[in-house]
Amino acid sequence: ASYWDLARSHFGGGTPIALHASAGVVIDAVAAGDASVGVLPVPEANEDGPWWPQLVATGPRSPQIVARLPFVAEQTTGEPLDALVVAAMDQEATSADRSYVALGSRPEVSRARILSAFRLAGLEARVLARLAPSGKVAEWLDLLELDGYVRRADPRLNAALAADLGAERAVVLGGYSVPLKV
Repeated sequence: ASYWDLARSHFGGGTPIALHASAGVVIDAVAAGDASVGVLPVPEANEDGPWWPQLVATGPRSPQIVARLPFVAEQTTGEPLDALVVAAMDQEATSADRSYVALGSRPEVSRARILSAFRLAGLEARVLARLAPSGKVAEWLDLLELDGYVRRADPRLNAALAADLGAERAVVLGGYSVPLKV
C-alpha cells in the first residue's frame, strides 16, 4: 500500500495503477508492454528472492531502472520509503546520477577487490548485495551502485573488468537522477 501511495503521489491521480503480487510480476508486465513503468522497493542486502537479477537479461524490451522515488524527499522523523522505477527504456543522463550494475563474478572475489578495481577505473562504487547461484541465477552476482551516469558498453566498466577482478561480466541495470532533499 505504501508503494501504491508513492506511485500515486509521483505519477498523479489520473494515472491508472495496478497492484501486483510480486516484484517479478511487475517486471514481467513492463517487459511485455502491459505496464509503462513499475515501482519496486530499493534492493537490500540479504533479502529473500531479490528482483534485480531479472534485469540482467538484455533485449529490446528489457526493463531498466530509470528513476528513484520520491524525487523530492522531505525530511521526516521516521524511516523514509524509497522505491525504484523500472521501464523498457534507457536511463537518461542528468547532472547528478547514480547507476546500478550487476557484476557476474566468482565467490572468492572480495568486496574490497571489487571497489578497488572500480575506483581505479574512475568509478566510485558501493556493493549493495551479493547473490549466490541458485535455480534462477547461474552465477555469483554482485549488485553495485555507482556514482554518476554509466551507460551500456561504458569503457570504465571494461577497465574495471580488465583489472584482474575475476569478474565475468558487468551489466548496466540503469539508474536514476539523485533525488532532491528539501
